Amino acid sequence: LDHAHFGRIVAETIHSTERFLACAARFADAMAGQLHVAIPFAPDSNLVCLALNPATNRDFAAMNAFIRALYDSLRCAPDQSVQSHEFYGSTTTLRADVMGAEDMARVLGELGLDPDSLLPEPEGCDRLMILRHTLMNPFLNDVENGIDYIERYFDFLARRTRELLTLERAA
Repeated sequence: LDHAHFGRIVAETIHSTERFLACAARFADAMAGQLHVAIPFAPDSNLVCLALNPATNRDFAAMNAFIRALYDSLRCAPDQSVQSHEFYGSTTTLRADVMGAEDMARVLGELGLDPDSLLPEPEGCDRLMILRHTLMNPFLNDVENGIDYIERYFDFLARRTRELLTLERAA
């Protein structure tokens, strides 16, 4: 891409995606036994989804509640200042009727979820809530200042998920 090398911007977002995947693998290893971590499908752009489920949980609704609690730490709220959060994020959902039975079964297995806990609405939970990361900022790795925001994000994610897991155990 060109005029004045705009391809470099796109290339940096792809490098960020590659770093994100590497950090996600390290995060999954570090959280083993506490949290199931899955990337539901390999990214083909700078959009990466991440599914997280407490290791002892087998229920869709409980996983979705966990993600909602985590998302409360990441979502933008009109009554809060922009500086109130370390990171911002968004969510999306996975549905078996869209993904296909085989891919959904694979994801459920990676997350340790019971397929029978997936129930059609309004009786239960018909979709899996996951985190969505759009890595469009070409400055996520600030080499000049020695800051890797993707590493910092995963440090934050480890800290916050451990807090939520501790709260769950105490409840």
